[in-house]
Amino acid sequence: MAQRITAPTFLLNGGRSPALFHRTADELEHCLAKGERMTIPAASHNVPGENPQRYDEAVLAFLAKH
Repeated sequence: MAQRITAPTFLLNGGRSPALFHRTADELEHCLAKGERMTIPAASHNVPGENPQRYDEAVLAFLAKH
């Protein structure tokens, strides 16, 4: 079903996120035609709460690009 998504899609992980989340993003990245992926260092699954500055920069850059 993910292969049907044609919109630009931002996949975001924390560098310390559980391995399951990284594997899920790996699979999605292969399925999405316009998937873009980033890993935010110094954060786990709660990226906005743990590294808000880098999270904001990443999301705003993605939005500006699309």
